[in-house]
Amino acid sequence: MSKTTSTSSPARRGFGRVAAALIATFWVVLTIVGALGASKIEDTLGDVGWAPHGAQSEIVTEGTKEGFVGTGLTSLTAVVTDVEHTSDDPVFEQRSADVAAFIDTELELDVSSHIGYATAGSGRDGFLGKDGRTSLIQLGSMLDADTMASRVLEAQSKLDDHFQAKGLRVELVGTQAFLTEMSTASMTGLGQAEMLAFPLIIVVLLLLYRSVAATLTSLVATGTTIMLTLGIINWIGTNWFDMSEFTLNSVTMLGLGICVDYTLFIVRRFQTELQEGQSVSDALRTTMRTSGEAVIASGVTVALAMSALFFIDSAVIRSIAIGVVVVVIVSILAATVLTPALLRLLGTRISWGRIPFPKRKNRREPRPNFATRLAQRRPWLVVIASVAVLGALIVPATHIAVGSADASVAREDAPVRQGFERITEQFSVGATAPIQVLVDAGTDGISSLDTAELRGLIEAIEDSAHVETVAEPLTALTAIRPDQPLAAADKSTLKHLPNGEQHALGTMLSDDGQRILITALPKGSATSETARQALFDIRNAVADQAVNGASVSVGGETQINEEATEVIAQWLPTVIAIMLTIILLLMIVTFRSILIPLLTVTLNILSVGATFGIMVLAFQDGIAASPLGFTQLGHLINWVPVLLIALLVSLATDYQVFILTRIREYVRTPGTTTQEAIARGMRETGPLITGAALLMVVVFGAFAFTGVVPIQQFGFGLAIGVAFDATIVRMFLVPACLTLLGKAAWWPGIRTQSGMAASDVRIVAQEPETSPVRQ
Repeated sequence: MSKTTSTSSPARRGFGRVAAALIATFWVVLTIVGALGASKIEDTLGDVGWAPHGAQSEIVTEGTKEGFVGTGLTSLTAVVTDVEHTSDDPVFEQRSADVAAFIDTELELDVSSHIGYATAGSGRDGFLGKDGRTSLIQLGSMLDADTMASRVLEAQSKLDDHFQAKGLRVELVGTQAFLTEMSTASMTGLGQAEMLAFPLIIVVLLLLYRSVAATLTSLVATGTTIMLTLGIINWIGTNWFDMSEFTLNSVTMLGLGICVDYTLFIVRRFQTELQEGQSVSDALRTTMRTSGEAVIASGVTVALAMSALFFIDSAVIRSIAIGVVVVVIVSILAATVLTPALLRLLGTRISWGRIPFPKRKNRREPRPNFATRLAQRRPWLVVIASVAVLGALIVPATHIAVGSADASVAREDAPVRQGFERITEQFSVGATAPIQVLVDAGTDGISSLDTAELRGLIEAIEDSAHVETVAEPLTALTAIRPDQPLAAADKSTLKHLPNGEQHALGTMLSDDGQRILITALPKGSATSETARQALFDIRNAVADQAVNGASVSVGGETQINEEATEVIAQWLPTVIAIMLTIILLLMIVTFRSILIPLLTVTLNILSVGATFGIMVLAFQDGIAASPLGFTQLGHLINWVPVLLIALLVSLATDYQVFILTRIREYVRTPGTTTQEAIARGMRETGPLITGAALLMVVVFGAFAFTGVVPIQQFGFGLAIGVAFDATIVRMFLVPACLTLLGKAAWWPGIRTQSGMAASDVRIVAQEPETSPVRQ
């Protein structure tokens, strides 16, 4: 290599180091600013809601925020177990009332109303468990969801401290209590996952780089990426868009995997160029022209593909998608701006801290690995066998079921789970998942409605074989005024009733006389098929039994879950079509080929389908769930599949781009046949792709054992998907398919002799003879 072409002038070298130092310094400042925001991320993330905007469940939630006893902006249920007394003891009622008074006055829950065993009048038995020791207190609060979630843990702690010594167990149950428990478990799981992942990442990087300095470069870039990303997400969540609590785990998981991978491709190529005799400047220039461009192409593909998720009207999915897009963009910048600056500053010191592993055996003409040799010698056999394996794994995915999680997936000693199980045992499983029907008569008032129409609606709901009991006010109003029951809903009539009866009716009649709340308890939990069937029956009843002069909406946890699932199912085909179109177009632009993009999409579909087959076997059918410590719900969490599809397709395209970019380098080399280019490209990228995939599997696999069910499924799916893609697809199918396609794979980009495109001839001709393509 000529010194005149490989060495820059002293002035240019000095300027390069100064510029690199300025870039690194600027990045440090950004990271510090990001860290300040990241430190407040827990206060920013919260419950953003599952149902789409304007859904019936949202109407019910808004309609019950005020005017009803026991409901408010947020609601909780206190499960009170009297260890020392039963309802036959005179003190039992007073002790239950003491709990309600303590919650009302001593806890910062801003209780607006409550009803329980001590205040329900003749309806008190509905608040008493089968054992005569357990009672319920239904609480309405004026706190918003995020504030309630931030206070419920402290409230539970105070209840434990005050009442356990008195022989009373009190557990707070409700949406915010459950989400708080999940958030706490998520943070704990995040810490455990990081403790497990970081040592493994360091070991894998040391094996790949064989250098401490190179390993530290990747870790610095990755750590600052996550910190900066969390700072940006905190800013977005504070000023623009409510962010889900699941965003933190998703961003951390993907940031660790993607940024480590991107920096790996940059740093490893830089090391290779230095080892082959290039100067620091030339090595960096070659690295950015090859691996740098591949990183940008791959990252843009992931970001654009994930942007398709914004079409789904789900705040949870959109917030996670925002987090993923941000972390990918920051990872691209870290790999193509910060990492080159660090490499420029380190120079040849990138090999500092050399790990004395045994040297690889040198061959004058290195041979492709076994997988590539087999794929090129027996391409049809490899394609048929690989597709058969992936096809067999896809079969279980044909009966995939989706749903949501409830308090039964919380840790066993969590108060919210103990209270949930106590309600299930002492009352009914349906009591944990009431389906609500809100009848809103507007300013005309309840008395303007037709009694027969309302009765017909109630009877249609009661007729469902999947509904256990129905709480409705018409029966009580008929007893008060048989001739005109709905006229009895007037305040002037209700005020003459005993306080207990007023409270009981106040749970079903709004104090403004405009709304009626009908509550149906299904014969199954909120996530069960029985509850879904009860919901469908109630929906049909609402559709068939009109109540003229009123709007009728269905709400409750089961309805929220179903609405979220329905909107995902509605938009999923569109989202997939958009993602695949984006990938096709970007691959066409990148490789100027028609068949390569089609091949990429086909292989991605096979890989993702096989991944879902394994997911169904593990989480839905329960195979190997117990040995692995996974929670078997009988279904996948509704938002997990759509995010998995987006990410796995994107990440698979990542590896495809890196492999094909290197193969294209050799295809452009004069005198190199297409088959030689495939063999060389697979030989050069194989260990790197395997190492990068191993890093991804380590990171994602660590999150699969966090114990938080959605993240557990998400992490496991990503780990399995990447493993499939890096082995069966990249090691066998890619070289086999490229071998079968031959030069046609690169059409119309390659049109001239020696396997080169005319435009590529000009590119090679412009490069100095001293800068050959590396083998």
